[in-house]
Amino acid sequence: MHKLLTMSACLVMFCFPGACNGRCEDAPAKTDAGMRLAWAAAEHGILDDVIVYTCYASRHLGPHWYAELALDSSVFEFEAPCSATSLPTRNGRDTPDASGKSTLLRTSLGYLLRHDEVLARPYLCAAIGIGYTDIEGTSYPSDQAPDCRFEVDADDSLEIAPALSAGIRLRPRQGRWQFELGTSVEHRFVDWATTELNSGTTGRQTKIRTWAVFFGISATM
Repeated sequence: MHKLLTMSACLVMFCFPGACNGRCEDAPAKTDAGMRLAWAAAEHGILDDVIVYTCYASRHLGPHWYAELALDSSVFEFEAPCSATSLPTRNGRDTPDASGKSTLLRTSLGYLLRHDEVLARPYLCAAIGIGYTDIEGTSYPSDQAPDCRFEVDADDSLEIAPALSAGIRLRPRQGRWQFELGTSVEHRFVDWATTELNSGTTGRQTKIRTWAVFFGISATM
């Protein structure tokens, strides 16, 4: 965790204090701060019920460009650890999902397709994030053998998560508040080892791709 905080401080120093030295004279520096709520789904159904909460601040670099620093906190269900270890389910019973949570520090570079003071401003954004994940173990009973007990080791290393997003920002009445709707795709490089404790069978997950839709609200400082 201390590594993540140190890198967060470095990113803040890099992105914000001198970010607008080369900005256009007609585009004064502005900072937006806000929150987002996202719902995501993972490829091949690896994760389910993914909800992401985001706090962020963005700094305008000019009429079109902006830099953003964000902290994501997500909760999810890791689907069927039994499948991750290639073990068959016993007696036709489904394996309970394993609950997990993730924290990600993300820095982004975005481009506003419309920079003038209009109601709707579409944008494109590319991001890179680092973070960690914690997943609880789970088990299920069997009539003919000891209970299957799964342990998921996901917190030994930092995860890297590049992402792309697109959306639209709505600013009613040219005020300081704006609303945001968008969609994103993220490809996260992970190192999750799922072990069935009785047999010692282990499976490994190395990458996860997710798609998300999100809603946000922010204010210009």
